[in-house]
Amino acid sequence: MLKKIAFAAVLFQVAVFSALLTQTILFASSTASQAANVQPGASVDPRGAEND
Repeated sequence: MLKKIAFAAVLFQVAVFSALLTQTILFASSTASQAANVQPGASVDPRGAEND
């Protein structure tokens, strides 16, 4: 019984770590692509587009 609980806890930790890692990678790639898409001479709003 205790082994099953410990195994479930380990699986849960792996799932959480995987989710955080995926979110970090996706955020980093989206930020890089946004920076790469800025046109020369364009003004950039530091607050982001969602604050319009």
